[in-house]
Amino acid sequence: MRAAKKKILVIAGSAVALIVVAASAAALVFNVNAYKPEIEAAVSDATGLVVSIDHHDDHGTLTIRYRSLEQLDDLVQRLVRGQ
Repeated sequence: MRAAKKKILVIAGSAVALIVVAASAAALVFNVNAYKPEIEAAVSDATGLVVSIDHHDDHGTLTIRYRSLEQLDDLVQRLVRGQ
């Protein structure tokens, strides 16, 4: 019985390790900047505001431009309500 448990743990551990390696490789190969225009457009459409993304390596800046305090208040209310 112990051999069966050990075999299951080895298989499960190998599967987890494979997923971690695959995710790491995808992060290195995946180019976030390639999807920037689509993401910016989707957020702009959802908020009605101008949105820009400045992405570098694994960090960046999301800028949302508003023209009035009313627009800012509307955005904050949407974020608070989860819309």
